[in-house]
Amino acid sequence: MTLTITRRAVDRSVPPLPGPARPFSFPAFERFQLANGLQVFLARVARVPLVRLDLYAPAGAQHDPRGKEGLATLTASLMDEGSRHRSATEIASAAEQLGGRLSTGAGWNSAYVSSSMLAKDLAVGTELMADIAFGPTFPESEVERLRQERLADLLQLRNDPASLAGKFLARAIYEDSIYGGSVYGGEKSISQLTRGEIRGFYDGHFASRGSTLIGIGNPSPDLLRSAIESSLGKATLSPAQPLPDLRATPHQATRVHIVDKPGAAQTELRMGHVAVSRTHPDYTALQVLNALLGGKFTSRINLNLRERNGFTYGAHSSFSGRLGPGPFVVSTAVATDVAGAAVRETIGEIRRVQEDLVEEPELVDTKSYLQGIFVQQLQTIDDIAFRLATLAIYGLPDDYFDTYLEDIESVDRETVLRLAQEFLHPDQLAIVAVGPAKTLQPQLESFGPVSVWDPQTDLPV
Repeated sequence: MTLTITRRAVDRSVPPLPGPARPFSFPAFERFQLANGLQVFLARVARVPLVRLDLYAPAGAQHDPRGKEGLATLTASLMDEGSRHRSATEIASAAEQLGGRLSTGAGWNSAYVSSSMLAKDLAVGTELMADIAFGPTFPESEVERLRQERLADLLQLRNDPASLAGKFLARAIYEDSIYGGSVYGGEKSISQLTRGEIRGFYDGHFASRGSTLIGIGNPSPDLLRSAIESSLGKATLSPAQPLPDLRATPHQATRVHIVDKPGAAQTELRMGHVAVSRTHPDYTALQVLNALLGGKFTSRINLNLRERNGFTYGAHSSFSGRLGPGPFVVSTAVATDVAGAAVRETIGEIRRVQEDLVEEPELVDTKSYLQGIFVQQLQTIDDIAFRLATLAIYGLPDDYFDTYLEDIESVDRETVLRLAQEFLHPDQLAIVAVGPAKTLQPQLESFGPVSVWDPQTDLPV
């Protein structure tokens, strides 16, 4: 007997169609407020014997006073360096004994204390978090040690092209408004910060009624709630501080900024402008536009610069979510001799998405990509904690992630065109190129007025 196997021909030039979307629901959670004003989000994930606790406070770099840039991030980094009941060494030892991790930090929107532990150590873990979050002492010796570390880091970044590109782009887009600086500050501002200013920033912003505790893991919500109330519910919180003025004035024309690095064979390129806040009603739909334009590997900008022209290993775009108007940014690194061509092609792709309706297959593929990675990024308690923090920090509705997949699916061709025309501004770009000015200036001067900067003497804060 002869067995005949017939193989069906496969057209490998065409990617397979996405399968049907599987049912999805965001993990159940509850929210409530403790008597002292601390907001709490709790969710149970019973499949792992772990607990994660994240305390977010309205103490981000957006509150840094002018000339005190870096105050928020330095304050946050000092919070686990000494408390009322423990030295820095004892805090580190206590976290190690819990078998988890402990970290502190700050960004533009908030500051945080984050810890993870085995579920059996919940009571000890919540007490440790309360000690760090509500009892830091900011020892002078630790202030000076971390100050010197920060200054050393800033000195190193003077020679990092990607860091320079980010710093100069922020100043070029936002100029003297809050987002024009750096969350890490500059050498001058960090050198002048005092322990008293750090203590005052903590008192005014961290231990306040705008803070939120995210608790997620194996224990039941009742057990989590009891431990949180016992340890963190006793703290006295100050009134929440109002947000500063986060407005920014968009540019009326494209401007070019060259950060001179003589002899560099590669140029770091950044292009961007003021965009929207994370709370904007079109923010979710803008993720579809961005993914199509430059937010995924098969995006238009990446396929143009990398695959079609061979200018770069990769190019990426994004709308940054902030409480104020975050930037739209395209970033890439290219051979210096093609920097002008790369800018021209990028602007061309932005214009193209503003001029014609996207083809339906490209839109379907983009939405499928976003829906797929969204579900994929909800596999761990860290993933879920991050999403809950997004709800808390930006004041989004509780069902925001329940409807996310449907919101993505509802974006049609006409919506993409409207968003591109309304929120992309190729005639108002700040273009930053970090590389040899002598080679770059002739390539870039056709895009707008050119300013040349010395990274050693003109470095923004």
